[in-house]
Amino acid sequence: MKKVVAFCFLLVIVSIFIWKGTVGLDPDFGWHIKSGEYLLENGFPTTDPFSYTMPSFPFIDHAWGSSILFAYLYPKVGSFGLSCLFSSLLILSILLVSLLGVEKKNKKIGDTLVEVILSPCFIISIALFSALFFVRAQVFSWFFWSVFLSLFLKKSLWNKYRFFLPLLFLVWVNLHGGFALGIFSLLLYGVGQFFRKSLKPLDVIIIFSSVFATFANPYGIHIWREVFMTISSPLLRTNIEEWRSIIFSSDLIMFCFITFSTISIFRYWKKFPFEQILLFVFLLMQSFISLKNVPFWLLLAVPLTSQSLGYFYKDVRAIPHGKERFEKALYILTGIFLAMLALESFFTLRSAYSVQEQNFYPQKAIEYLRMNNEEGNIYSDYGWGGYLDWKYPEKKVFIDGRMAIWRWDNAPQGELSNAFKTYIMIGKGEDSYKNTFAQFNITTVLLPNKKEGQESGIDKLEKRLFSFLSQLKIINEQNTFNFTQTLEADGWQKVYEDNVSVIYQKPEGA
Repeated sequence: MKKVVAFCFLLVIVSIFIWKGTVGLDPDFGWHIKSGEYLLENGFPTTDPFSYTMPSFPFIDHAWGSSILFAYLYPKVGSFGLSCLFSSLLILSILLVSLLGVEKKNKKIGDTLVEVILSPCFIISIALFSALFFVRAQVFSWFFWSVFLSLFLKKSLWNKYRFFLPLLFLVWVNLHGGFALGIFSLLLYGVGQFFRKSLKPLDVIIIFSSVFATFANPYGIHIWREVFMTISSPLLRTNIEEWRSIIFSSDLIMFCFITFSTISIFRYWKKFPFEQILLFVFLLMQSFISLKNVPFWLLLAVPLTSQSLGYFYKDVRAIPHGKERFEKALYILTGIFLAMLALESFFTLRSAYSVQEQNFYPQKAIEYLRMNNEEGNIYSDYGWGGYLDWKYPEKKVFIDGRMAIWRWDNAPQGELSNAFKTYIMIGKGEDSYKNTFAQFNITTVLLPNKKEGQESGIDKLEKRLFSFLSQLKIINEQNTFNFTQTLEADGWQKVYEDNVSVIYQKPEGA
């Protein structure tokens, strides 16, 4: 009976992920498609081929392999096929790390899988990943991270398969920039082994071979420049939602699991190798700095939390009626986590519609622009840049999702040194748009149509939180500048409007 329940449950959650990946469209999806098409047709560009603001910037696509995969598969299998692939990778990632947290002695693999699928940690991780998942290159890093953790957390697997780590990083570095976390963790393992005086010469060779394997990519050692630029960019964490602190997240289920996991693990922290605890703390801190790091912490927290529950079970068995009480508490905990999963799935399925192509992206506005074929450049919303790369390649963009970290000290004449910073300053009214628009002959502005009364409850809650934190001087007060009102005041004419987007044209003679 348990096997039937586990199979049905797995089928339901796979369906949820596939459905979300098919319906929702990640903002970076478009530029991945276009970048992949460019690579297949022209090879690796030395400078940026898609923007008019930084065309000389030495563009590095840290996910070039993923971009080619997107471009090759999308015409053949569509959104549904890609969603099936990426959903499978994610479910497999969660299963791999969940298996690390259970005792498999004298158990058949089928029974172990059933135990894992119906375990509270697997259930809550599925709930949390349902909110984080889209068809995106980062899923490859989640998968490779789970494979790495399978070796990092299990000594028997480490001793047996650590020789394949350089090969793992060779593939990883060519699919996504998350490989840097794996290298950091590998170095952390080496340091831990060194101080315990148990570092073997073979391990040193494997560590250095893995580091050098990351240089085997079209950009060589320069791919690390992209990593360091991402890590050191202050604008990411204050202006892009997925890079902001988890403090601003409204996901109460996430905070519940963080609390539960942290208490469980630190109750038995002495039973874990020091480097595992250090990595747990490091990734937890990084999660509070940026939501982007949450999936990596989560994949580490699941097996460590499961092991902690196992240690707790061994302790309570010595207490009269302890075993029965523990099993009862585990059933209750599983029920609570199932309720959380149902709640999270509801919001996940509903939110997928909000980023559906026709609901979030300027699909009809692009048709209007193509029909009218206006001269001059287009200034558009940052989140739409990748979509314009893909759907309106006739025009280059002011900025897209690749460019948030791009900056240089000596930009060529006529180009921006930091397009994202300029975009932010224009949007906040901290810099006049007029000089920039004149410099690049921007005659059309394409922006989201933000009507009054369309603000969601979550948006209102977030504004209140920002207001509260600004009163405590924790963050700066929110900017209330309205760019569209400024355009209208300066005589820009609204020439197109639908439920998603609005287009303004430069007034004649201006």
